[in-house]
Amino acid sequence: MAELSISAIICTHNRDQYLGAAIDSLLAQTLHDIEIIVVDNGSTDSTAEVVQPRLSDSRLRYVYEPTLGLSMARNKGANTANGDILAYLDDDAVEGRHHGDGRDDPGRGPGDVAEDEAEGR
Repeated sequence: MAELSISAIICTHNRDQYLGAAIDSLLAQTLHDIEIIVVDNGSTDSTAEVVQPRLSDSRLRYVYEPTLGLSMARNKGANTANGDILAYLDDDAVEGRHHGDGRDDPGRGPGDVAEDEAEGR
């Protein structure tokens, strides 16, 4: 079975102070086929300037959506994405290097994470 590609979509509005760390954590992922799309939803801060120096990584794309609203930003991201799977992430989310795949602890996998969350751990 072919590996599925992932489009990680970060919708943001005036949250430049968090965005860089969120992008960097996704760029550090060990997944092979991932694209990261930052949808700037009408920001008036330095969001574009935060993204700009990271655009040298071909996995990262920046799009601007002038109409405010999360649904507008999500739709823009979905229409821009090329991945088989769309994953929406918060602009302040920082992911672990091997988030959820069990490689941080060889005895744990994605099912263990779901079980822990269900049990409030």
